[in-house]
Amino acid sequence: ESVLHLFYIFSELESLPDYFLLENVQGFEFSQTRDRIMAFFSQHGYHVQEYLLNSNQLGIPNSRLRYFLLARKRPFPVDGKEGTIRREVDMGTKVQPALSQYLDVNPGPEYELGDKFLGKWGRLLDIVTPSSTRSCCFTKAYTTKAEGAG
Repeated sequence: ESVLHLFYIFSELESLPDYFLLENVQGFEFSQTRDRIMAFFSQHGYHVQEYLLNSNQLGIPNSRLRYFLLARKRPFPVDGKEGTIRREVDMGTKVQPALSQYLDVNPGPEYELGDKFLGKWGRLLDIVTPSSTRSCCFTKAYTTKAEGAG
């Protein structure tokens, strides 16, 4: 609903932006919301490219497949079938940065997972070190819920 509300607001603007970028969860590409957004772009003369990409493909040291939609007024260069969801993007050769570039040096104790939690759920976690160059999704929800939190 919140995504559709944004597009309702856009439709009320006197002038629409030249570009849109939408990011969402994998599976969004099959949703009714996506279909309505595509109709909006078609109605307003936008050209659309869709992607399912892992964050690692974009130089971000996190393994999580995400849906991306790019829309613009000018046509995209022809590089594939219209209406297909691309699974690759040419970003050149990227060196993945170490996670230490993103971590707090001294995180507070509120981020520590207790022994009881680790004993029960530790096998589900992606244990990495600051020198690691990739991780799986980690959210604040892990402190209360391990399964389905990321």
